[in-house]
Amino acid sequence: MTSNYILIVDDDPDILEGLAHAVEKEFENKLNVLSCRNGAIAADILRCNTIDILITDIKMPVMNGIELLDFIKQHHITCKSVVLSSYDDFNLVRDVLRLGAADYLLKPVDFPVLYQLLYRLLAQVMSEQSSSAGRNYPLNMQQLLESYLQNPMQKTEHMLAFEEKYSLTPGSSCIVGCIKLDAVYSGKLFQLQEGLREDLYHCLNRSHIQYRKIVTGEMASC
Repeated sequence: MTSNYILIVDDDPDILEGLAHAVEKEFENKLNVLSCRNGAIAADILRCNTIDILITDIKMPVMNGIELLDFIKQHHITCKSVVLSSYDDFNLVRDVLRLGAADYLLKPVDFPVLYQLLYRLLAQVMSEQSSSAGRNYPLNMQQLLESYLQNPMQKTEHMLAFEEKYSLTPGSSCIVGCIKLDAVYSGKLFQLQEGLREDLYHCLNRSHIQYRKIVTGEMASC
């Protein structure tokens, strides 16, 4: 499986599913396709995982596309960004380009144009990967969670950085859940993680339970 990832963000489930399916079919064995339905979830994913290319809608609840691009810029996340929008608005085009987006494409999507752009961005990503000794990747959640389970008393650099980032102390409370899936379901693991994450958000908010962070990751050793 390729190590390059693309994240597609749109609050319309039909558009999101159509885009994800089309990109997955066109870039089979070239890109792993991930998807989610708002910018806040996308920000969590981008903060905790290595995403090479982002396709995002503009108008979304919780966190819109402009705010997501600003989040990427403020947190110095290495990610090629493409904006899809129903609005032919010069000010929006100017704002997304100022925030580092590679392009601004109008809906309905012209798939040949989108594919051509994605091939170009993927080529740039691969060129940068081959010419660089190593990028400053976001924290890999799988490695982090495995480290906590295997060696909770021997803190790695990543574990210490994670604790410092979220102001965690030895007395901090947390909930850890683990789901073990048969291999046949592994291809849908990311979609399952995001579905569970959204359900947990709603449950905590309905119960007025304050929380600092929800993180997910694949556990290879459970």
